[in-house]
Parts: sequence; C-alpha cells; structure tokens
Amino acid sequence: MYFNDVVVYCDEPADQKLFISFQEIAPILKNIPRTNIKVYPQAPSAIKISEYNNLISLFKYDRPDLIFARNGIPLLVVELTEHAYTGDNGLQRFVRVASAAENSVPFIYFGPLARVRDDELDKAEDVSKLSKRSLTSDFFEGMAALHKHYGSYQLYSEWATASNGKVIKTTLSNRDDFTSVYKHLCDLIVAILDSNHSGNKSKYHELLQNNQAELLRLSGVKNTKFSDVKFELSSAEAKQIILNPHIVLSRMGDYFHKGKPDKLLALYALRTSNFKHVYIMGKTYKFNPIKDTMLDKLFLLKQMNNKSLCYFSGYKWRSDPHCGVAVNLFARYCLPSKSFKPLILFYPRVSISNEKSAQLIKETKEAAFIQLFKDRYGKDFKEKLVQTTSSSDLYHSWVASTKQGRIFSHYCSIIVCNDGIIIGDKLGELL
Repeated sequence: MYFNDVVVYCDEPADQKLFISFQEIAPILKNIPRTNIKVYPQAPSAIKISEYNNLISLFKYDRPDLIFARNGIPLLVVELTEHAYTGDNGLQRFVRVASAAENSVPFIYFGPLARVRDDELDKAEDVSKLSKRSLTSDFFEGMAALHKHYGSYQLYSEWATASNGKVIKTTLSNRDDFTSVYKHLCDLIVAILDSNHSGNKSKYHELLQNNQAELLRLSGVKNTKFSDVKFELSSAEAKQIILNPHIVLSRMGDYFHKGKPDKLLALYALRTSNFKHVYIMGKTYKFNPIKDTMLDKLFLLKQMNNKSLCYFSGYKWRSDPHCGVAVNLFARYCLPSKSFKPLILFYPRVSISNEKSAQLIKETKEAAFIQLFKDRYGKDFKEKLVQTTSSSDLYHSWVASTKQGRIFSHYCSIIVCNDGIIIGDKLGELL
C-alpha cells in the first residue's frame, strides 16, 4: 500500500497529534499506520538504537518537529513555528535546517512571514493599529544557500495570520478552517514523499519546482542589514585579534553604547581578556605567546590564508539564538566561498578556565566594572547595574558536551574566549 512503509518521527506528542489530524485532510497520508507515527527519543538514547543510525544526524544538534523515513532512511524534515522573529531570534531554529541539508534531506519550513508580537498584543487597546514584524530575510537567504550548495529541496509554506496579527490556530473540529491553514503544507509533504517513491516522474514535480523557485525569490527580498557584530578579517588581522581580542572593539562601531546593558559584561571581558589557553579536540593547553608556535602552525594552514568571517556574540552561555545565527552565517557566507572561508566566533563572556569565569563574576563588584555603567548611564547607572549583575550566568566556562559547545565546535573554525581560543573540529583534525 502506498506510503504504508513511511515512519513519522515527532518531536513531542503535540506534533504527533497534529500529524494524525493531517491524515484527515490529506487522505493519502492515511496509508501511514498510526503505529508508524511516534515520538523519537533524545539523541543520547537514540545512539544506542539501530533504528536511528541514519537519522540521528538530523537531530543530534537540535530537534526538528517532524522527520519522515522509510526503512531507516530519512525522506523529509518539517519544522513548524507560529513565530516570525526579527533579527537573531528568527534564526534560532536554523541548525535544524542545516542538519537536513547536510544530509541531503528535503526540508519544509512552515510559519508566518510576519506577525504581531505577543507582548504588544497584551498591551494594545486597538489591535488594528499594531504592525506585523517580518521574519528576518537571513532565514530564507540561508535556506537558499543550502539548496544551492547541497541540491536538496528547501521549501517554505506560509502559516496564515488572523485579523489580530497572530497565526490562525484551529483544530480538525473546524474542518474548513483547518484545511485552509494546513492544506499547502500537507500538499508539499505528500509531494516530497511521492517524489521519493516515484522519482522525477512524480505528478508533484511541478509543485515542488515552483515552491523552490518561490523560496529563492523570498531569499532576495532583504529586510535585514549586515550588523556591527559581523565583519571580515584578513589572515593577518585575524591572528592579531586572536592574540589581542580587545582590538575587535575598533571594528564594532557604537555597538556597546546602545541596546541592552548586558553588552557591558562582554565589553568588560574584552578589555580584560588575555591569551593563556588553547583548547583542541577535548584537551586544554597553556599558551605562552613568546615560546609557543601553535598559533603560527594554525595560520600556516592553507585554510587560514583566506579572509575570515567573524561573528561577535555578546550573549551569555546559552544555545539560542546565537547557535542558529552562527550556522546561518556559515551557510550564507562560508559555504558559497570557492575556497575554505573560516568562521571565527568571538565569545567574550565565556572562559576556557573555570578560574577566569569566577574571577570575572567577582570583578562585577569592583570599580573598573562599575565605571562602565557610570560612563554609559550617568547618574542613573545604579538601577542598570543592579538589574544586569543580579541575573544568572553573567560569565561561564566552556562545556564541550552542551548543545552550543557541539554546534560551535562543528561550524566554527576558531572560538575566541576571554582567556584563549578553542580550535574547531575541522581545523583541530589538521593540527
């Protein structure tokens, strides 16, 4: 029976329930047995189960909502979200997109192009006067870059919004509305599964080609500027900045003088940074800039002769959204490069040594740190200082086993911390 050997792996029970509803509006999907629609385990558990041998690379970094497979071979990945974040937040799911592309698996993104923010709705007296915020065009540009590099489909299906600016949420009990919201997504799912079953002779071939063309069109509709935290460096400049990370300040305009006060934590870490440690492939080495030749060896690699793309993250130790930002930058700027283009991450709120992160936390009570708040906020500095330093995880030590540790090590060539550098996996294997 058609599709009866397809298995649908769901991130959580809510996704499982939603897909079962899809079967009612796309009858061919009913051929997938209910027993084949199940929640997949966490990656550490999946490693021990042979069923996931060919699937785990799709969720070892981040978990997509739906993974379709036949005989253990992945066919399709689908991500559904009701959000349309601007800026960095819009990219927090991008690791899931890249994982699918890197495994030559088609990917469908289902979400709104633009929507009103929840916090604005809560305060609004007149919803009609609220403006929708568009999803960052960097997301579509990244999808297009992955499609051009790997060849697999990267498709988009729009989640329609209601008069209040939020996505339309409905259930199968209101069949007409449910069908209206989800029919296009279901058509794409069926089209991909049918293409895998029938090859290029699939009757859905034109639908897929047209939708791929629409994604490429969307990728060219820019609504995001290249920010102060992303810039290129020559090989010589990169080496100098790694040895003296505070030099990066000259490349970042007025970044530290606007926006959230948390930026001052990163600024302080940069100003007090020093190169004492190198972390390579799970081991930490002490670095002596006078005697050691490790940095010279690193920059003698042909991969480091090219210009680097640098991304500065002032975030605390967390996975979202800057993991997605880094992977999106890798897709848009490093993959299209004709030769290896290093991605260098500046992450000053993270230390290689536990002692350094503890020292930085302690110094938030000292005069040099407090002066940063006085310089920026004047007589009103105390409130901002208390607000900023009372939060958790002001500074943190590197933990390779975490989501962010694994993602950054995989995609970044070098991670510049406040007390040394971490060599990414691809370069680490060459040293």
